Amino acid sequence: MPEVLQSAINTIRGTVKVRVKVNVDQSGTVEDAELESRGPSKYFARAALEAAQMDALEAQGFRPQYIAVRTPELALPQAPDRHFIVLGAAWMGATRLIDNLAVAEG
Repeated sequence: MPEVLQSAINTIRGTVKVRVKVNVDQSGTVEDAELESRGPSKYFARAALEAAQMDALEAQGFRPQYIAVRTPELALPQAPDRHFIVLGAAWMGATRLIDNLAVAEG
């Protein structure tokens, strides 16, 4: 389950449905995840996908701190945005790994 801000939870009226496709190996370990349906909320869709991606990193022995998708200006993405930066940090043993990746849609 994704961790979300209480202020975001307080905005929910009814049900928010998000579908994340998670691929697992034979032992049930998460290998990867992708957003299948974001539902009515970009915020909750992003939180659900990031939680599944964190599980995939943990399955590989990492202790992830964060995964975030932002615009090149580090703002939260909006509908017309086509260029993004994926930011991440995780621990592997005593080493903290930090990286980012520029991606473009379409």
